[in-house]
Amino acid sequence: MTHFKHGHITKAIIDAFYRLYYSHRRGYREQEFANALALELRRRGHSVRTQVSIHRRYQGRLVGTGKVDLVVDNLVAVEIKNVRRLNQKHELQLRSYLTDGGWLVGLLLNYGTDEPQVRRLERKS
Repeated sequence: MTHFKHGHITKAIIDAFYRLYYSHRRGYREQEFANALALELRRRGHSVRTQVSIHRRYQGRLVGTGKVDLVVDNLVAVEIKNVRRLNQKHELQLRSYLTDGGWLVGLLLNYGTDEPQVRRLERKS
């Protein structure tokens, strides 16, 4: 059996994501979907922060800021998309959030397709 870092949290997030996806929430804007997912995860006992600011640094100096959609249990960053297909740009965005935010695990969730898309990314510790 394979064990993933923070696997119990990512499983709960993915389960909640599928629940929302299949309950016809696909017409929601990304922020509305993120808010609904946060509510569902809180209902399941998880700590969830929304629109978490990330300070972008280069050589120790602040060069900008970003926002990740959700952070669950202070361990997993979640970026939500409503696009036709996930691509490398979306993965690079989440990877940079993991690096700049200090999280080891992130999920990229896309509800803008006929079938839900989930990508799990890990940053080396």
